[in-house]
Amino acid sequence: MTDKQRLAKVRQARVAYRKTTRGYTPGGVHWRTVDRLLDELERDLARPPVPPLGPIVQGGKSILLEDCTHLTSGLGWPAFDAGFKVGLAVVAPEACVVDDDTSSSQGGDAFYVKGVSGIRYWVAHITAVPRLGTAFRKGQKMTTISADHPRPHVHLAVDARALLGGKHLESHTNYTHGAPTIGQQLAKAGT
Repeated sequence: MTDKQRLAKVRQARVAYRKTTRGYTPGGVHWRTVDRLLDELERDLARPPVPPLGPIVQGGKSILLEDCTHLTSGLGWPAFDAGFKVGLAVVAPEACVVDDDTSSSQGGDAFYVKGVSGIRYWVAHITAVPRLGTAFRKGQKMTTISADHPRPHVHLAVDARALLGGKHLESHTNYTHGAPTIGQQLAKAGT
């Protein structure tokens, strides 16, 4: 049974038990307990799930396990760096579409992509920019890491405000680790 089906059953149960006439006392301690428990379960099942995001580089870890270590100059979006190898494939962390191909970065090129989850990404320090409107499947190669940076890597800026009620992901600002992971923050926002 899916969470959607479970949620439907919880809502059906609530309607049905409120129709009972014997033993139903809306203000009674047991009924208040049942209401509270059903409310908690309903909220949990109704929350948007954490999108199943993959890595940004071939063979890397899911971006859900990454923490943002700095902010992106000019954008202010939380970001992290990955890959650290010239020519390494940069892959789509989820099904996505290039929605702006007019960007650049200091060392290599850059572009924007929007995922089906609603998250928007800025991918930088790469060799080639896909054309505007290019769609990628999760895990599909989008480009490669450029040699035009003193320390080759892919920079991934993550704009998850659409899933976080308008707030940015928490991030360190000095290239250090320790902020909550992207996955932890998305899960917390869903509760």
